Amino acid sequence: MDDQPEHARSTPHLDPASQIAIHRRAALLKANDKHSRKMIRTDRLVMPYYNYRAREIIPAAFCQSLTVDDYLVTIYRGIHGRD
Repeated sequence: MDDQPEHARSTPHLDPASQIAIHRRAALLKANDKHSRKMIRTDRLVMPYYNYRAREIIPAAFCQSLTVDDYLVTIYRGIHGRD
C-alpha cells in the first residue's frame, strides 16, 4: 500500500526545463505588472487594470500546462462595465 494521499500520487512531476519556463514567465509577468502600474500611476496609460502582483506564478504555471489541444475561455467580470 502507498501511504501518500491520492492527490500526491496523481500530481505530475515537472521536469527542470518546465520549472525554468514557469520561472521565466512569472518574472516576465512581474516586470509587466511593475511597468503597467508605473504607467498608470504617472497618467501615461489610462485603463482598467487587474493587479496580479504576488500571484504571477498562477498564470505562469497554468500556461506551461496547456497543450495545442486545449481551449481557453477568459471572463473579465466588472472590467467591461457589466457584472
